[in-house]
Amino acid sequence: MSKELFLLVKSMDSVEKRYFRKFSNGKCLELFKLLEKQESYDLEKLKKKFSTPKDLSTWRVNLKDLIFKSMRTLNENNRLDQQLTNAILDARFLIDKERFKLAEKILQGVIETGLQNDLFQIVLKANHLVRFLLPKLTKKVKQEDQQALQRVSDFALERMILKLQLTKVQDQLYHLLNKDLFSPLQQQDETLVKIKSFLDSLNEENCDGIEIRKIYLFIQAQYFHLINLKEKSFESYEKLIQHFDEHNILRLEQTREYVSALNNFWTICFLLRKLDMGPTIIKKLKTVAYKSPKDQVHLQFTIYRIEMVYYLNTWDKKNAKMIIPKLTEFFEEKNDAFDFGVYCNFQYNVLCFNFISEDFEDAFDSADKIIKSGKNFPRQDIQDAARLFKLIIEYELGRLTSLESSIRNIIRYYKDNERNYPLANFFIGLLKQIISNPLSKGDLKKLYCQALKEFKELNSTLGSLGIGSEELEIWLTAKCNDLVLWDVGQGGLHRK
Repeated sequence: MSKELFLLVKSMDSVEKRYFRKFSNGKCLELFKLLEKQESYDLEKLKKKFSTPKDLSTWRVNLKDLIFKSMRTLNENNRLDQQLTNAILDARFLIDKERFKLAEKILQGVIETGLQNDLFQIVLKANHLVRFLLPKLTKKVKQEDQQALQRVSDFALERMILKLQLTKVQDQLYHLLNKDLFSPLQQQDETLVKIKSFLDSLNEENCDGIEIRKIYLFIQAQYFHLINLKEKSFESYEKLIQHFDEHNILRLEQTREYVSALNNFWTICFLLRKLDMGPTIIKKLKTVAYKSPKDQVHLQFTIYRIEMVYYLNTWDKKNAKMIIPKLTEFFEEKNDAFDFGVYCNFQYNVLCFNFISEDFEDAFDSADKIIKSGKNFPRQDIQDAARLFKLIIEYELGRLTSLESSIRNIIRYYKDNERNYPLANFFIGLLKQIISNPLSKGDLKKLYCQALKEFKELNSTLGSLGIGSEELEIWLTAKCNDLVLWDVGQGGLHRK
């Protein structure tokens, strides 16, 4: 327990530590400060500060209990279930003191609030106490009063079972969206069939409680996303966000869910090219405030990331140039808060921006950082795209000697890693043609125009050439028409 206590103290954020200090004094506070100052757990140093090992052992137990007690007090005002539980304890105290009417009034308030917020276990506890109180409030208990109490119990039990079923389905969807992406398709399909059957069995009007409706809309939105019904997913997320806002359910335990919903909603908006939703989502995220500095860091990153993607895709060059240095500085300061994949995803966005802005030296550096990440980088498709961008950039920078070597290396890389990347095959073929036979300016333009035509046909045949294809189509269109890349992208000329 001794080392666990040290790790617990080190994991506490600044708000929690400040609150604990108000709560403690004497030996408990002294031991807390000693653990807080240690870089690694050192039992021998601690022993020197206490008269006997038994004394230290006693104060370790006292410190642990005091941390738990102070954190319960810190969080209970933000948790409705804890507030209602405390109200039931108050009612029990009043019953012990035979203040039955006041106890009943408190319990009826607990039942009403619990039903509104789908806290059914608490409703059942409060309802049980009211049953106990009835004979003490009146000499003869009316049958209709007993029946009313039974209806409340039956309703709460029925809704509690529904909430548990919804939570189980939500967990299944979470695994499909985050952890089981590479599980056998048959297994994924079977899970989705079961989820569809469950959703079909529900009547949306019955999912009307604050908590139940929230979980139901989450399930709907995620399910539609998984089966590629993006418009329906958009509608469900829109209802979910509205539900959060209308019922003001941003209690402490719900804040992460709200941020997650807004983040997922932005993903769907981006896929549907409903980019005008970006400012609204960003504005809502900026109203959120976490107590935990760690959570606040992730929230700030989410805001910056959505802002960057929004500016890049609405071709707002001025604001994109402003947000990229902010994110770069953010990563440098908070690099231990994110896994390496998040950083490389950011570098890919920077790569695309610099490429389209024709800042080829900076784009080359971003591509290089992604490639050097090697096996640490979870997105193989981005690794593939970075290698291809690097070839195009070398050509643009006139590094023809190194380009020939890079082409041989990338061909070997795709072969050794058994990568099938049609986009790379197409542009490697084009670059080989360009550097093997010196062409006049007119012939080179003809080659670009022919390549653009073939590119569009290939993209149409395959449905999509994958990540990086839009930026490289912009590049070909610009070359074919002697235009600036940014102007082509901003005007959507590559799609015409």
